[in-house]
Amino acid sequence: MHTDAITFVTYSGEPEIAVDDLPLARELEARGVVVSACPWDLEGRPSSLTRNVLIRSAWNYDSAPEAFLQWLVNLEDSGARLINSSAIVRWNIHKDYLFEVGNRGATLPRTLKFVPGRSDPAALAAEFAGYDRVVLKPCVSLSAHHTHLIRTGNIASTVRDLPNPEREYLLQEYMPEIEAGELSFVFFDARFSHCVRKTPKPGDFRVQGDFGAVRAPYVPTTAQIQEASRLLSLAPERPVYARVDVVMRGPAMVLMEIELIDPVLFLAWEPQAAARLADVLLR
Repeated sequence: MHTDAITFVTYSGEPEIAVDDLPLARELEARGVVVSACPWDLEGRPSSLTRNVLIRSAWNYDSAPEAFLQWLVNLEDSGARLINSSAIVRWNIHKDYLFEVGNRGATLPRTLKFVPGRSDPAALAAEFAGYDRVVLKPCVSLSAHHTHLIRTGNIASTVRDLPNPEREYLLQEYMPEIEAGELSFVFFDARFSHCVRKTPKPGDFRVQGDFGAVRAPYVPTTAQIQEASRLLSLAPERPVYARVDVVMRGPAMVLMEIELIDPVLFLAWEPQAAARLADVLLR
């Protein structure tokens, strides 16, 4: 086995290294590292996996989260070095972590968790009586999968009509400030690297490129970097890579997500980003 080798974890729908990760792959190869890709959703432990395994574009794990977590645990049990670790992936995969970091000092949008088959739709609607709109999303999701913006008056009927009555969901206040953009702070080994602003297209609220959002480099203030760093420090361990997504409400930073599993890192948007991450991986 080549000791200077690394496998990028992908998924069967996009088995090759994702476009966003190509700058990192090229940087590693330029330093003599053998780089390969392997979809996670294959049977067993593929022989193409190396000892160093980097989770990068496993973009269907939300359809089978327990299978994904078990696959990662099996890798570590077989001696693989998993980046980021299976422990922090398990912490981050369910949005319960938001309540944990909220209790530890993060500012969140007003957020409630519910299970359709066990929650009173009318009571949920009453909790958001002072809001015009709310965002509905599953507790295990990525890239705005199954995420909807609904009128507060439609909460009860929407909850009753959800297809999976035992799946856990979040209701969050809709923050109109997101129309000015969500800020994504990228960190390597908990050190700030760069930031990107993601602005939804007019009439939408989703900040993913798949939904027409515009992305552009953003130069944050020192205070913003410090606050994003503090938010990341609320995670239970120091991740190799991380993205902290926030919306500014006036001077206050409102946390939307801490992304530790397979976030887009916008490596092509910052000339030195791939080199910084490669430095961390090689250390």
